Amino acid sequence: DALIIDRTAPSTSILCNSQTCSSNTYYVPVTVSLSCTDNQQCDKTTYRIDAGTTVDYTSVNKPKLSGTGTFTIYYRSNDTASNLENQNSKSIIVDTNCVTGPTTTLTLQRMLPTLVTFT
Repeated sequence: DALIIDRTAPSTSILCNSQTCSSNTYYVPVTVSLSCTDNQQCDKTTYRIDAGTTVDYTSVNKPKLSGTGTFTIYYRSNDTASNLENQNSKSIIVDTNCVTGPTTTLTLQRMLPTLVTFT
């Protein structure tokens, strides 16, 4: 058997609520999914939210964001050959306190005689 020397770090991708993360504000809670790919085999993916503690990512330990604010997820993976990916980051804007999202209010004042036409 040939000896394989792996010097390539893995790559980690990020999704927000199972879709590409948006730069727009999320008005619903956001579940972040991380996925590692490697030319051999991924070992572990870790993440932290803002200045929080770094934790292992698992399918049952996904970051969940709610409330109001801009949250930054820092994440990276390593493979079974101990190659460590450079840290990645993604800022996600969340406002789950705004129930309906942005609204526009139109106020009409009645002045006699007035015809209002919408096209």
